[in-house]
Amino acid sequence: MECIKGKFNFIPLYGLVMYSFPNTPQSYGIIRYGYSFFKGDNDYKGEFELEGGNYYSFVLGSKFNNATIEIVWSLNQGKAIYSYGSEKYTAEIQYDKLSVGFSINLANLQN
Repeated sequence: MECIKGKFNFIPLYGLVMYSFPNTPQSYGIIRYGYSFFKGDNDYKGEFELEGGNYYSFVLGSKFNNATIEIVWSLNQGKAIYSYGSEKYTAEIQYDKLSVGFSINLANLQN
């Protein structure tokens, strides 16, 4: 999307459900669902009005001693609305990403 100038972002507000797998208590899954606010600077918006939409996220994680690794897929949805006279034109916008996270709990490390 090199022709689109400016910056945009999504700000999600969500609830979540976490599930620990019974045979492997150190592994878990998380489902997040909520509303994603869609924002953009004036260069990105132009003459469009931006509207938020659904937010989804799926997480698979596992804990190993003092470390945790997670794989996260998330989807943000929104709309760009253009008004011309009494007519309105809507473009559906979707932004998804796949992330991998790694953390270490330093408080539990022993000398």
